[in-house]
Amino acid sequence: MNPVYKNGEALGYFHVVEVMPKPSLPFDSIAQTLQEKITFSPDSSGTIIFQTLINCDGKAGDFQFLACSPSDSNTCRQVLEFFQNEVSWQPGIQKSKAVDVLIRIEVEIEKEGIKIRRF
Repeated sequence: MNPVYKNGEALGYFHVVEVMPKPSLPFDSIAQTLQEKITFSPDSSGTIIFQTLINCDGKAGDFQFLACSPSDSNTCRQVLEFFQNEVSWQPGIQKSKAVDVLIRIEVEIEKEGIKIRRF
């Protein structure tokens, strides 16, 4: 169901909307900046998954880790702080109206570089 219901009451956010929230920069640009700003060992590799609520004003909040597999937990913290402080968003749109949307972000750290995707 969309929006999500709990005990018969709408929680006030969506998981899927007609136009999903978008970061102000493409994910490739964000990945490049992230790679330049965070410190991680050359051996670090793995996947970080977190969710965040993008509100109707395009503000991200309520960040929560869902998975953090890099061997260095400091890397996970740096990635989350980067998204909290340096990534701005365009809100999701449903029926021509800006709405709150819960999204998930996956950050893959590999020797070749960082890849980011929203799902």
